[in-house]
Amino acid sequence: DEGVAVDVQEGPEDAGEPYGDITVYGSDSLHGTSLLPEEIPNLIDEIPILAVAGALGRGDFIVRNARELRVKETDRIATTAANLRLMGVDVEEFDDGMVVHGGTPLKGTELSSYGDHRIAMSFLVAGLSAQGETVVTDAECINTSYPGFERDLAQFLEKTKDSGRSSPRPWNNAGRRKEACGIPGNIMLPVPPPLLWRGTNPASRENSICWENPGTGGV
Repeated sequence: DEGVAVDVQEGPEDAGEPYGDITVYGSDSLHGTSLLPEEIPNLIDEIPILAVAGALGRGDFIVRNARELRVKETDRIATTAANLRLMGVDVEEFDDGMVVHGGTPLKGTELSSYGDHRIAMSFLVAGLSAQGETVVTDAECINTSYPGFERDLAQFLEKTKDSGRSSPRPWNNAGRRKEACGIPGNIMLPVPPPLLWRGTNPASRENSICWENPGTGGV
């Protein structure tokens, strides 16, 4: 519904739920959509990342009848809207949902995961299409559901680089300061560029991840 092509390779059911491999093909025609009430129950956990996609498209991404989002690990309506606004997106918030007005270029900034793994992952992905530095704090919560997220994201970015599509800048290790991304005492994760950083200083932004994209956005 947002103007992209999707290829689904279905596998057998596991514990009563279908699963498989999904390939999404990017498109310059990404546009907003309105989620139908009957779609909400099966999409409730994906709404934060769909809202990010809506911000990157043209037009409005509309979510209503999703009051359950208020009582997840965080109030995901409030936290999604707050982080999108910090990235420069116009968002209207309602008791049962939101309207994301897409089409405004995202700007890098410091964002909180609020200790919610889905918020952390969604806004790390948003940072890939933002201009400038993006920092997501308290990113360790991702391990709640996806312990290999950083590794898999790095592998995706490496494939993106190899394909010639734009991606965040691959930093050269030589002379890179430990204070990278403004987090004292950072260490570099053993992943291919672009480099992901995790803070290790409890007095600073512990367990944060950040990178810089100096371009105009887009992966």
